[in-house]
Amino acid sequence: YYGLKELSERLYESSQGNPYLMIENIKTLVEEEIIFQKNEGWSVDLEKLSLFRFPSSISDKILSRIMKISPKTKEILGCAALLGKEFEFNFLYEILKETDSKFSQENLLEALNESIDNQLINETLSEKGAIHYSFAHDRITETLVSQMQPKKAKNIHLLAAEKLEEAHKTDKNVVYQLAYHYLKAEKDKK
Repeated sequence: YYGLKELSERLYESSQGNPYLMIENIKTLVEEEIIFQKNEGWSVDLEKLSLFRFPSSISDKILSRIMKISPKTKEILGCAALLGKEFEFNFLYEILKETDSKFSQENLLEALNESIDNQLINETLSEKGAIHYSFAHDRITETLVSQMQPKKAKNIHLLAAEKLEEAHKTDKNVVYQLAYHYLKAEKDKK
């Protein structure tokens, strides 16, 4: 394949062997049309490759993906990140509905689809057919949470704790989640 040697050298140099960063860099190269399908194989635009600047870290790569999404989607994902690495559509919707009475399921679907398109979250189906979402990397949740206003984060944690408590009154399996959200909301007396 044309340009494979140059490509592999640049990929290894930019990722320092980190598999996650290497995969992310390959995705970016495809998005930027630096590597592309040609006939029945792949080809490299060596001129574009020589001018391309790879992100220097996973954090830079994640930040660049987050910067591509709309501010509203970023806000919604920030709320989801407070819930943990994995979250359910209905639970997130109930919390967001509390913060904005005009918020709709369509708004949430649009934001989640934009997030999937930008490879920030993954969507899976459970055996029972429930839709679950998870963040593609822990650094995504860390970055989103770090960019939230502390007062808003506390409010979301409090709403999450109240919704969990309401939905799971007799379920002892959520006690750690409840404790976590109440502590983050600074309601440790609960």
